[in-house]
Amino acid sequence: NKYGQLGLGHNNRLVERPERVGELAALGEKAVKVACGVHHSLVLCLSGRVYAFGYGECLGIGEVSMDARSTPVLLEALNE
Repeated sequence: NKYGQLGLGHNNRLVERPERVGELAALGEKAVKVACGVHHSLVLCLSGRVYAFGYGECLGIGEVSMDARSTPVLLEALNE
């Protein structure tokens, strides 16, 4: 989780147990599919929206900043 790729709002390296991605829940989103890479993750929600978190350079699509993001970023290019 060095780059926030778990979407938990922090980049603590050690996460010992599964945790809910609070920001997705706060948005009323429910994950239906998850794809995880070494430095980033993507989540497809029941709404059809796609969110990403982790190392920005790996995200690439629809994200202006290349900074690491530890909270969900809506990928606009995939949600048009």
